[in-house]
This record gives sequence, C-alpha cells and structure tokens, in this order.
Amino acid sequence: MEPKLTRRRALAVLAGMGLAAHGVRSAPARVLEWRGTALGADATLIFANADRVEAETALAACLREIERLEGIFSLPLDASEISRLNAHGSLDQPSFDMQALLTRSIEMHRATEGLFDPTVQAIWKFHLDQVAMGTDVSATPPQDVLDKVGLEKIAVMADGVRLRQGMSISLNGIAQGYITDRVADILHGRGWKDVLIDLGETRALEGRAFDVMIGDSERRIALSNGALATSSSAPLVAGASGSLSHLFHPRSGTAASQEWSSVSVAHTSASIADALSTALMLCSGDDTRQARRIVSRFPAARAWIARPGQDEILIGDGRAIR
Repeated sequence: MEPKLTRRRALAVLAGMGLAAHGVRSAPARVLEWRGTALGADATLIFANADRVEAETALAACLREIERLEGIFSLPLDASEISRLNAHGSLDQPSFDMQALLTRSIEMHRATEGLFDPTVQAIWKFHLDQVAMGTDVSATPPQDVLDKVGLEKIAVMADGVRLRQGMSISLNGIAQGYITDRVADILHGRGWKDVLIDLGETRALEGRAFDVMIGDSERRIALSNGALATSSSAPLVAGASGSLSHLFHPRSGTAASQEWSSVSVAHTSASIADALSTALMLCSGDDTRQARRIVSRFPAARAWIARPGQDEILIGDGRAIR
C-alpha cells in the first residue's frame, strides 16, 4: 500500500463491502485523503487541517499496521493465522491480536445471546454447496452442519487456539472494526485529532465532527470521537440461483430476515459497533425486545434500524456520538 495523500476541498466517501455505504461530507478545508483497501473492503483515511509531511508519516505507520493485521485475520491469505487455524484446527502461539479479538468475540457472543458467532462458516459452506448444486439455497442445514457451529466450542488459551473437528471461523464480522480501532490508537498516540478512519467501519477521532450518512438512509449524524458500523440484509449474487444471504442464524442456520434492510450502530469502539450491527440484524421482525435488551448491555451504544417502507427505529441513548 503506497502512502500517498491527495488534497480535496470537499469530499464524499463511500465505504463498505458492496452491501452498505456511509457517505461522508465536510466543509471546505485543508483536507488530505488516502484511499485503498483493507480486508477486501474499500478503505479511506481523511486528515482535516493537516500538515502533509506529518500526515504522510502517520499514514505510513497506519498502513504498516493494517498490513500486519491482515496477515493475522485475512481469510484469502493462506499464511494468515486464521487460515492456518482453519486448515489445521489449531493454532500454536497465537499473536496477541488474535487472542484479543477472539476474547472480544466471545464477550460479544455472550452479550448478544449467541447471535454474534464467528463459527458460522459451516453454515455458509452448506449454502454455497447448495448454490453449486443448483438446489434450494433456503434449505435448512442438517444437524451435522449445525453441530459444527458455536463459539463456546472453541478453546482460546494463552499458548494456543483449538477448534473442534470440522469447525472453522471467520472474523470478518468484527475484524474490520478491530483494525479500525488499532489505527485510531496509533493516530491518537501520535497526538492526532480531526481524522476520519473508514476501513469498512467508520471511526472519527476527537476534534471536528464529520457528517456521516447512516447506511442507505438519508439520516446523518455528526460523528466525533466515536465509531459507526452498518450491516445490511441485501443478498449477495450467487450463481444461477441469483442471490444468497450473507448472514445466518447460528442456531437454526436460516438466513437473516429482510424485514430490516439495515442496522447501523454507533459506539466508542468500532469493533463493538461492528459485532453489534451484525448480531442485531438477526433480531429482525416486529418485536424489537431482543434488540433492545442486547443494546441495553452497551450503555454507549445507539442503533438505527431501517425497515423497507416503514419508519426507522432508534434504540439506545447515543452517548457514543455527539
């Protein structure tokens, strides 16, 4: 990744994995912007009121950290820690970051009543096989597939990580948020303010507020010293069947309902916002009690639920934003 910054007088950023987008606007100012990719998603760093030399030095440090963390969490990289864990069912001497993110994932799994679960890879593979065979992509996975799901079934120890036979994990529902937080930590340690980080999930440092669009709605919030993450029910294009959900319930193996088009979560932590938005999409329906119960466990969180043809639902007190 080349640390090259460009100057813009007005900016508009689209971020996400083709499923959700955050539009960002600012008033004309001395703005430096970098665009690239992180974990396969469009990535952007925006430095407002920044000295070019200082910003390029900080950017180089951020890009080194992104590249290092991709070497841990990227599924397409055969040599990454997560790929080796999935291939062998175990990982000796995991990095601090792998242990930290798995620990955070377990915490989020419990706090979301099991809805956030990185072990749903077996369900995803089942549905991909259905697509490949041209059969019903909405079929319910058999019990032997569901038996390979459940974050409580993996062992995270100081000297290693162990999966049960046939299990595999994906941290895509939280790793982008984790990397975003790590980049924010680097910039904060260097004394930076007035920076917007968008690595698939969005986080603003202290200082100026960035006007951020929530999901695909027209609502905007002033994001400062906080993070925003969005999950969408929009299906992925998959073979001749046309489409396939990218979110599955970890207990039933069924696809997330499309009664909610997206869930956006603001929080001080991008990794928490990332995992929460993923989990809340599985609460979809007219009864929002479970979603409200889950959000209540995160006092700094606020969630916006977009429903096709209906009013938006707002949950939480929103102390993560201003």
